[in-house]
Amino acid sequence: VLYSISLFAVSQEPHVTVSEEAVGGPLTVRTKPNPPQNFAITNFTTTVVDLNWTQPDSANSAIFAKYRITYSRADGNGNMMTNETSSTSFSLTELSPGVLYSISLFAVSQEPHVTVSEEAVGGPLTVRTNPNAPQNFMSGNIATTTVELMWDPPDNANSAIFDKYRITYSRADGNGNMMTNETSSTSFSLTELSPG
Repeated sequence: VLYSISLFAVSQEPHVTVSEEAVGGPLTVRTKPNPPQNFAITNFTTTVVDLNWTQPDSANSAIFAKYRITYSRADGNGNMMTNETSSTSFSLTELSPGVLYSISLFAVSQEPHVTVSEEAVGGPLTVRTNPNAPQNFMSGNIATTTVELMWDPPDNANSAIFDKYRITYSRADGNGNMMTNETSSTSFSLTELSPG
């Protein structure tokens, strides 16, 4: 809320007198809005993070004009980005695949004398976008109990990063357990498979 504040000097009693208004006055100040509530990530992909939240507490006639979302790579590379919206949801787009981001949300007051709330309840949030998928996945030599696999690395456009590859496999008929192997190589041999 916007307030106009004046300051005066007051004499002693009896016969109280009041000065002119203080030099620099009156002051016009706006209090900070309450922070948004329940800030959360609802979904994320390789390049998009979907966010939602609920409005700030409106007790005591609290008001605000819009929301401000700021985000950056958690490793400090790149610039802090800012978006504003009047909605209680927003999608960050054009993110880099496989990168950890730190995301903050604030409520912003009306003009003039704009003020910004404290961090949203639940924030700041951190999320890592999904890495890009490996390319050209194929099998090589196939034997009675082994299968050779090979592939190309994921696309690294837009500063995409990843750490390793995960191979999961199970019998197509549903019998047996799901098996998992991890490697940093672009090839792998599955061994101890059942013949036929």
